[in-house]
Amino acid sequence: MATYKAVLMHGERGGEGRYSFEAEDGVLERSTHATMTAFMQHLQGKLEPAHMDWRLDGVLRNDDLGVITAAGTLIFDAGDRQPFVCMINEA
Repeated sequence: MATYKAVLMHGERGGEGRYSFEAEDGVLERSTHATMTAFMQHLQGKLEPAHMDWRLDGVLRNDDLGVITAAGTLIFDAGDRQPFVCMINEA
């Protein structure tokens, strides 16, 4: 397991959050969707409301710096949708 850092910025629910999470070694070298899935699984149950879904609209991978930048939509219960930007790198 490796430790990763993520910064999540989104609409009206707190604006910005900084997180540390563990995932399998090399998750940044896998698909960008796999990286976001590992992070979102970490968030489940940590945010209010407890259930959310998400959709990726675009992803940039900077292999030189080891950073993934993702943009998409967080989909909360009751149809509340918030745009987000997330940056993930190894801690």
